[in-house]
Amino acid sequence: MVDGQPAPYPGEDQGGYQVQFFPLNASGELAGGAYYSGRVEEGGKFSVYGHGGEDVPAGKYRVAVLLHEAEEGDEEGGQEDLLGGKYGKENSTLEFDVKPGDNITVQIEGGAAAAAEPAAAEAADES
Repeated sequence: MVDGQPAPYPGEDQGGYQVQFFPLNASGELAGGAYYSGRVEEGGKFSVYGHGGEDVPAGKYRVAVLLHEAEEGDEEGGQEDLLGGKYGKENSTLEFDVKPGDNITVQIEGGAAAAAEPAAAEAADES
């Protein structure tokens, strides 16, 4: 959400918000390995999947939120994070304990929030 509203959806092939789930180990540090990613769609909804389309397994995750501007020929947008890395993998303080069937709302200050169910159920907007 941006100021209490769903994250703006710029349209197909226009960059936009990306949400990434990075697994944490038992001590709360980044565990490395696979991460799960999704793009915020119209209405502020997103679904998060692994690179092979697999669902997010239950566990603790740090959530990164990135904002990219579209570049010609790049439907995901450019590499520069327009949020300045504030909610990137290393800086984000957003952490969630994901359970199967969860709908999760990710909210950042002056940025995005979206509802997602990263473990296989349909995403739902919670605004």
